[in-house]
Amino acid sequence: MNRTELQKIVAAARLPEPVKKYISVLSARGSGPGFRRLLKADPAPLLENMASVMDQAGAILGVPAREVLFSTGFNTGNLAPGRLEAALAELKAVTFLAAEGFSAIGLVPQARGRTADITAARGGNTYAFEVRCVTGGGGADKNGERTLALLEKKYRKKMPQASCSRKKGRLSHCGLVLVLNAGNFPPPSAGGALEQLAAALYEKVGRPPRAHVCLLSGGESGVSPAWGA
Repeated sequence: MNRTELQKIVAAARLPEPVKKYISVLSARGSGPGFRRLLKADPAPLLENMASVMDQAGAILGVPAREVLFSTGFNTGNLAPGRLEAALAELKAVTFLAAEGFSAIGLVPQARGRTADITAARGGNTYAFEVRCVTGGGGADKNGERTLALLEKKYRKKMPQASCSRKKGRLSHCGLVLVLNAGNFPPPSAGGALEQLAAALYEKVGRPPRAHVCLLSGGESGVSPAWGA
């Protein structure tokens, strides 16, 4: 697809004008990993799925869909690789948690120091969740050891923020939501390989109490341990 055709599709997308302008500038930087590659490959459904996630997350958060992406801290002046995917990962985490039966879901305002991204309630418990977009993979290996090692590295880096928010806010639980390749937009459905991978990751990091690991990718999700455990 040439640049002119792509720009027309972006202009017609059901997205806020600042976001469309951002995507137009991003697409002009050429193809590459992540969102830009997906955009060049099949832009129309990608942009519509993006708009749908914004609609859903906005309804859950009580924020107009045109504003919800910016409520994550997304800034159209920031063209750093992966920044858009990071914002979309937070919105996907919001819709995932709602589907898992959470209520009172809210984005945590950005502040100095280490804080989680989302707070939510379920079963009489309040949780602090950190969200991390994971792009690429750990390489091809039969036993998934490289993928598990990659996820463990992300866990070690980001879970302390959720744990810190839990302690500061005197919350009951915390969790880390790892969104694998945030451009995959089908709604998560439980089961399969991600359940096993989440369980393996939880075991690998020492089965921390009052903490959960959640994996989202495409149409699948995995949580370990089960909610309430």
